[in-house]
Amino acid sequence: MGLFGSINSALRNYSKFKGRASRSEYWYWQLAISIPLLVSIQISDSVFAFVFMLVFIPTLALAWRRAHDCNLPGLLMLIPLVREVISLLPSRPELNKYGPPPPPRFTIDDV
Repeated sequence: MGLFGSINSALRNYSKFKGRASRSEYWYWQLAISIPLLVSIQISDSVFAFVFMLVFIPTLALAWRRAHDCNLPGLLMLIPLVREVISLLPSRPELNKYGPPPPPRFTIDDV
């Protein structure tokens, strides 16, 4: 999944804590939100707080689904060091208790 596909998927599923999210979807979203967060903190604290509130729930939901993709409970993503380790784990291609793996999405960005 490419950068724009990841952003689109994260925003479409902004409050969905069920299901699974691929590693690329998670990391492209992290890259995409880091830019507005870095720019907003340079402007002012209140702008940063506003941008942070806009991306907090989609980021949490995506991290939760990323843990499900590794066949782990999403609650583990609330622990900072554990979150970083889980986000680096490869996806489990088989069906698990959280559902089927996310379908591969090929776009122009992937080529």
